[in-house]
Amino acid sequence: MHQALFIAYDFPPCQSMGGALRSAKFIKYLPEFGWEGLVVSLKDETLHTAEHNPNLIRLRSATPYTKPYHLAPYGWAYNLYWHIKKQLKVRQVQLIYVSCPPFPQAVAAWLLKKASHLPLVVDFRDAWTINPLSEKKRVARLISQTIFPRLEKRILTRADAFITNTPSMLRSYAQLYPDIQDKMTLIPNGFDEIDFPDSILTINNQDMILLHCGRFAVSGRDPSLLFHSLKVLTAQGCRLKLHLLGEDNDTIQQRVT
Repeated sequence: MHQALFIAYDFPPCQSMGGALRSAKFIKYLPEFGWEGLVVSLKDETLHTAEHNPNLIRLRSATPYTKPYHLAPYGWAYNLYWHIKKQLKVRQVQLIYVSCPPFPQAVAAWLLKKASHLPLVVDFRDAWTINPLSEKKRVARLISQTIFPRLEKRILTRADAFITNTPSMLRSYAQLYPDIQDKMTLIPNGFDEIDFPDSILTINNQDMILLHCGRFAVSGRDPSLLFHSLKVLTAQGCRLKLHLLGEDNDTIQQRVT
């Protein structure tokens, strides 16, 4: 069985379940293809769960966790590089895989590739520099328009494989980096049939349930129109329920309640 270093900032159990589910299902089914994953993920201090998995490494972030997608990923990527660089000397790893966002770990993964000479697979669940939901703050916008494109190009051109999860993202990156189209591939988000047995597929005609899996409060996302629409529909007599799966900031939670 081959072993892949599997870098995923969020991995269950965790507060943000959007991208974590994709990573968890990758790990679940990799053995069918002759691979197993050595997962490296964030140690969430707010979760008090006991884990005894020799193939799961939880690392703290060197920067505060209070703003997960603003500061913590940078400190986590720093700790990731120095800790895993030592681990690669004793672990029998044949490949490095990194799931993004957040994107600082892509830099750490690229540096680990340089240090170990292992092949690197980069998986973008969201676009990085071509994300239409760009930063609004002036300093952050300046960095995202100058430094990040250079980093992205360097990482993707040196990666051995590049995965996107939507056809539109694949087309956009193929246009942006035509010289590396041959190592781009599409693995869309899907679902695991085992999670949906026939016994639970009952239809309730009374309520419509909407489920959002992930975070609203990142990359300038604003759910105002969604909340307004739900308010209008409920005022008209529609029976709706909104389920939010994953961590978000206090402002979003207050608006929902």
